[in-house]
Amino acid sequence: MTTAGPADLTQNAVCVLACRDCGTRQTLDPVFCRNCGSTALAWVKIGGNGRIYATTTIHRAPTPAFRPLVPYTLALVDLEGGARIMGHCAPGLAIGNAVHATICDAAGVTLMRFVSAGETR
Repeated sequence: MTTAGPADLTQNAVCVLACRDCGTRQTLDPVFCRNCGSTALAWVKIGGNGRIYATTTIHRAPTPAFRPLVPYTLALVDLEGGARIMGHCAPGLAIGNAVHATICDAAGVTLMRFVSAGETR
């Protein structure tokens, strides 16, 4: 396993936590493995390719900074690296589409954005 962390998002790397004991990959920042209960977790870089599992369109901004972006689409993506993560996605993408994670700046923050697998931005 390589050393990584959530900040590597700005380096075009998708990072998840992996259990050193059973190998289960997990998102967010849990205290223990959801599969075996081990506390031996480490950040690992995984590829950004995957398939859309679900989408939803946001019509109401969660904060004033996001108001200029609405409506926008969020997607749950099953990554080839073994994790399901959420991020913004390009318009027109649908469940089952092959996608790739990219980085975008919106509302003053760096966000993960999924685009069609053939695109780079």
